[in-house]
Amino acid sequence: MANSPVRSQVMPLDAPRVALLGVCERAAFVRQGHHLLWRHNLIGLRHTLVNYFYPCGASGWHIVFACYDPFTFPGGRLRLTDDTSKELFNINFTWEQTTGKLEGSGLEQREWRLTGSGQDWQLVHFPLEALVIQKPGIIRVFLQIDNAAEEICVGQLYCIEATPQPLTEDRIAAIRSDPQAAKYVRVVLGCKKCPAKLYVHAGIDRPKDLDGKEKVWYEDAPEEWTCACGLSIIDLKSVRKNLHGILGTRTPRGDQESELTFIRMYEKGALADVCAEFGALLDNNPGEQELQQFLEKHTVFLHRFSPVKIKRKAPILTKYQTDFAILDSRGMLLLVELEKSKTKLLKQDGGIAQELQHAFDQVREWHDEVRRHWVATMECMGFRHDEVAGVRGVVIAGRNQGYASPHLMRLKGADYGQVEFYTYDDLLEDAVNLARHME
Repeated sequence: MANSPVRSQVMPLDAPRVALLGVCERAAFVRQGHHLLWRHNLIGLRHTLVNYFYPCGASGWHIVFACYDPFTFPGGRLRLTDDTSKELFNINFTWEQTTGKLEGSGLEQREWRLTGSGQDWQLVHFPLEALVIQKPGIIRVFLQIDNAAEEICVGQLYCIEATPQPLTEDRIAAIRSDPQAAKYVRVVLGCKKCPAKLYVHAGIDRPKDLDGKEKVWYEDAPEEWTCACGLSIIDLKSVRKNLHGILGTRTPRGDQESELTFIRMYEKGALADVCAEFGALLDNNPGEQELQQFLEKHTVFLHRFSPVKIKRKAPILTKYQTDFAILDSRGMLLLVELEKSKTKLLKQDGGIAQELQHAFDQVREWHDEVRRHWVATMECMGFRHDEVAGVRGVVIAGRNQGYASPHLMRLKGADYGQVEFYTYDDLLEDAVNLARHME
């Protein structure tokens, strides 16, 4: 007897009309061509907001939803609360369906107008410019559809406090290497009911104009600040501990009234002046010590190595000492050997000169020593062995002038194994190009 076929039944499932997809760093509704070809571009979609300190704003962030068959209701109200049910943000929204024709250019269409029809999902997003997150924890997202008696919880967001790297000498040197990194930051805290404000500052150097009352250094800030009218009480413990964490971020310079203001390490003119100073120094044929001191002061000329930490004169056990040890953004440890700017690079026939070959051999000896005594060397140099993915050598020596172009290009393009080679003119040209393309 043949088996009877099994008939599958599709059971209807109750599903929410609106689903929270998360928050994203950037969102844009691209209107190009026919309206059926319009699309959303989202970057960094997630359910977590990670910050070094609280309170903090959500400027630049967008909250993203998927709505099922939204045309059956005209709009609603979106509300965000913290884990104590305190309201943090709300917005009322409406939408309209597009017509079959595209009238005018795509850029003239309304931003929140939706396309399509019938029982399908539509993507929508709203900016969170007015949201201020007071503390780490859970943010619950509620939605009330027009004419509905109750609101429903459509999802949660998670706010996490991260621990930044300590502001060590190595970290400061790496920040100084990026001309567009923030060397100074100021956060403004205030009350909506009274004009009282507190300006909290952090930087790689401490400013001298802080009065200790309205303008305070982050480590000297009170644990709690109360405004003049007493309605705003702000916990500053994480600000005191972690405000320095955003130093080094690459961000446009803020205006004087923004809640979070940054000052870059270099403006265009200042970087051009430092480049001119370096060029003049090189023209005077400085010794290794002068070059070491200049590059320690102006680590921007080490920018091409993408430093996360820069250590000067880092020892390799008791046998050797580097001029710089640079941990880059990939986790590679670069052992840097500086030679004189007048070091001879090439012989008459285009072969490597003895002085330069000696520098290559020196760096290879460093590399072998590190490889054979990995853990001990990392501890000696002040790096955790689990933060270093590998080791390479770097030789910086000589100038470009005085050599036939084919010979010089062959020297720079050759494969030296675990060793990279640059002239001082390469470092200078990098910084000049940075200055040229700065805003």
